[in-house]
Amino acid sequence: MRFSGTEMVIHQEVAAEVVSVHEAISHLSALYPDFDRWYWGKVVPESAQGTRRIDTVTRDGRVVAVAISKKTDTERKLCTLWVKEEIKGGGHGVRLIRRACEWLGTDIPHATVPEEHIHELGPVLERLGWVETGRTVSVYRPGMTEYIFNRENGSQA
Repeated sequence: MRFSGTEMVIHQEVAAEVVSVHEAISHLSALYPDFDRWYWGKVVPESAQGTRRIDTVTRDGRVVAVAISKKTDTERKLCTLWVKEEIKGGGHGVRLIRRACEWLGTDIPHATVPEEHIHELGPVLERLGWVETGRTVSVYRPGMTEYIFNRENGSQA
């Protein structure tokens, strides 16, 4: 399932899918305090405009993995990657990363990873050829580190 398009009107079916994705990943607000505002104010409308894309994996009608990407003239970014704990290790995250990279038109888009997930996600990204290009502290939460990958690819943190 993919959300992308050029119309500003989100049809009922797509609207239900957008809500299902939000329900699956709303817990990410613990890592990113403005997550809900970002999702509803940026991701959803920009997906309709074609500058963001949501890729998902579903099982039994439930969202179990999500990738959110952003493609503009100045930025190619994997914004969000989430895989439900019960299916981690099954290759779903890597498939979503590759699908996002295909849409973004680059094998090494910009991304940041919170310190809580760097040990599980960092090695995966490095195997895919991504390079840690920096670290920043207190961007989203006081005292917490975000690991920056592929910054030299024309993106910001």
